[in-house]
Amino acid sequence: MRRTAALQSPARTDGRRPGRTAVRAAAPKPDPTTPHRPASRSWRAFERALAQALAVLEDDHFLALDRKRSGTLVQFGARGAAGLRIEAAPNASLPESEQLGRRELRLLRRLGWRRPTTKADPPPGQGIVPDESSGFFREYPHPAPFAAVAALAVETLREVYGVAHTGQLVYRAFESTGRAILLPTLRLNRAPRDPNRSDLEVLARRPKNQDELKSALLEAVTEATGLTDLEYGEHDGFSLSYDGTPVFLRVDPDEPVVYLMAPLLRGLELTPELLAALNEANNDQQFLNFTLLDGSVLASTSVDCNPFIPDAVLRAMARLGKAAVEVSRDLHHQFGGETPAEAREGAPRGANGGAATVN
Repeated sequence: MRRTAALQSPARTDGRRPGRTAVRAAAPKPDPTTPHRPASRSWRAFERALAQALAVLEDDHFLALDRKRSGTLVQFGARGAAGLRIEAAPNASLPESEQLGRRELRLLRRLGWRRPTTKADPPPGQGIVPDESSGFFREYPHPAPFAAVAALAVETLREVYGVAHTGQLVYRAFESTGRAILLPTLRLNRAPRDPNRSDLEVLARRPKNQDELKSALLEAVTEATGLTDLEYGEHDGFSLSYDGTPVFLRVDPDEPVVYLMAPLLRGLELTPELLAALNEANNDQQFLNFTLLDGSVLASTSVDCNPFIPDAVLRAMARLGKAAVEVSRDLHHQFGGETPAEAREGAPRGANGGAATVN
């Protein structure tokens, strides 16, 4: 199993978790291939987020879940109409301190993992070979049961590899071309780009001036989204789209701060009911502000960038975009108004318009 590597696309899921199956009438037991629901709230939340992330992967998209400062434990390959492949690291891919014992290997078999069939990874560009893998693996036909796949992955991470909590995990998501994919709903940090450098060296740097901050911000967003034509416009800002909602990023002219703003609705009148709804949104969404300005509802937040940590900005951008979509939908249903998508076709890109999407 390639520790950095590939795999390939899914479809939709019915969202239902496999139940418990009676093996013997006299003594019902859980289906050994069906994982138990994790006990902790954070693992349950991660399991749901993972199922959602798998559902949006497209053909030849890959997702790897790594243990921090170690390597890949579980990885997924979206194969389009061919279904979904999931792989788990064998001992050959694990450091000596993380080798699996007899108990863990038996548990892998009980969970339904198939044994590795080869010691070598496929040649570059060949992709996934059906029924062949250098790691433990399972294959799911199209459409894949994403909720069940996520449950299997979580049980394997916890019980087989001994991952105590989700904070020990980082992720890498990428296309077959190597271009990175951003999956903010996983609520995990992305793996450092250079394994030979520490997390702090990779993630943090202190811009000397506003030009350095602007350059670092543009570089981070470009790398995360794959959009190569982002550029600054007026007021030291640029914009892109999150599910059709424009998200604007602007560097403060004097302080090492990045401001993020998303317009939600326009053409609204301030009423007690709208004010109550905005107050409720502000209470529900930590670190975000929802305001009404000249009949328009805006969502905003800011990030202190001294030091500049790319993932902090990317998480804020994803959090703002996701909340903007949800709150805009709810407010539009209750109070009407005009959404950005209704106001104009497409969404801004770079400084001058066009369409761009954060995955």
